[in-house]
Amino acid sequence: FDGEEVGWGFTHEEIAEMLAGVVEKHTKSKRVTVMSHDWGCIWGYMLHKFHPSMVKRMISLDVGGVTDPGFSGIVFILAYQSFNVLTLVLGGTAGNFLIQLFMTLARYKTRPVSHCVSTLNYPYLYMLIKILTGKAKTKYEPYKSIPMIYGYAKKRIMAFHTDSWITGIDSTPNCHTKEFPCDHWIPVRMPNEVNEWALEWLDKTSKL
Repeated sequence: FDGEEVGWGFTHEEIAEMLAGVVEKHTKSKRVTVMSHDWGCIWGYMLHKFHPSMVKRMISLDVGGVTDPGFSGIVFILAYQSFNVLTLVLGGTAGNFLIQLFMTLARYKTRPVSHCVSTLNYPYLYMLIKILTGKAKTKYEPYKSIPMIYGYAKKRIMAFHTDSWITGIDSTPNCHTKEFPCDHWIPVRMPNEVNEWALEWLDKTSKL
């Protein structure tokens, strides 16, 4: 999914369909448990929406299916996404320099900064198009039809979910949420805690 060989990458719908193809090819029509983080959450929600028969359970981290960022959040999102789209459009040395400079200034440590290349930013392009055309307000509420847990970061710039999203999950049988005392990169910062939390729930819901 790095976009390197496909120019402008893939739309979010195309990625969801590719995931559906992987599930269909490798599971022999068995339903799967989807575990995701960041953009993966969006694609997991879309997979469930477009192909509900494929998804049995869901574990999502720090990006909810319903958001309401408010005015300041919208300004932040537009600025951040526009910058990432700019690096994608520039491409090559210039695009890579800008995104790597930004990641360095932001003290990004999830992986080597040299691995952060502008072609990775295509999801921001297609989300920005959705925002500007008024098509980004879709609600994803998988917990209403399948067991689901959702983990979110305490130390975050903004919440990528609403209070009603949290309440909805917590009030649904076989579903719950958990706050992790770290930043957005929960699987990297607290891998053991995430694994313990997820495995306990998977065991409890294994026979549903």
